[in-house]
Parts: sequence; structure tokens; C-alpha cells
Amino acid sequence: MLRLKMTYMEADKRLTQILDKRVKECTEDEDLRSSHSYKLGVLMSMMSTVITDEQLKKFEQGIL
Repeated sequence: MLRLKMTYMEADKRLTQILDKRVKECTEDEDLRSSHSYKLGVLMSMMSTVITDEQLKKFEQGIL
């Protein structure tokens, strides 16, 4: 069965995992990785792309 909706907690967990992965890919500097402003910048660049569950799956796979 295709599930079209996810709970807020499921979405939050997935986005957090994706954000952590993207931050890790963007820099090797541990201090920068733990910086809230750096994470916010990465998140802001992601949010314009992630809209639907299908797009989220593509984003996870690095397609978008």
C-alpha cells in the first residue's frame, strides 16, 4: 500500500537524518558541522527543494 502521508515525527526524523548527511558532505570541519548557523544555511538551501514525499525520497538519494 502506498502511503501518501507521514507523521510530523517521521518527517522530522527523516529531515534530521538528511540534514546531518548533507552537512557532513559539505564540510570536514567538525566545528563548522556543529555550528547551528551552518546547519541552518544547509537546511534553508534544502527546504526550497523538498516539498513532497516523492521529492524527499529523491533528495535522500541525491537526485535533486
